[in-house]
Amino acid sequence: MQRVMTEGAKVKKTKLTKEFDYQAFQAQYNENAIPLFVLRPKGVVQVSAINDPVLPLPNDVLISFVLDSHREKETPNERMEYSGA
Repeated sequence: MQRVMTEGAKVKKTKLTKEFDYQAFQAQYNENAIPLFVLRPKGVVQVSAINDPVLPLPNDVLISFVLDSHREKETPNERMEYSGA
């Protein structure tokens, strides 16, 4: 996580779908994204941790740190939420 933060990571919100699921998210960002939270459709928030990762599903919203260099690859389901120093 420290590497991602020091390299200019942004918090990103991604709505997962059947067409752009968690596998597609992982393939696009590889090690340049760290899942933080998953918002389930019924309003449940799950925290993802290294020792207890959450498996995001279609229709979930994934909140993650993503390196800024991958910003140009955003899909219509993604939006940068915050940029900090």
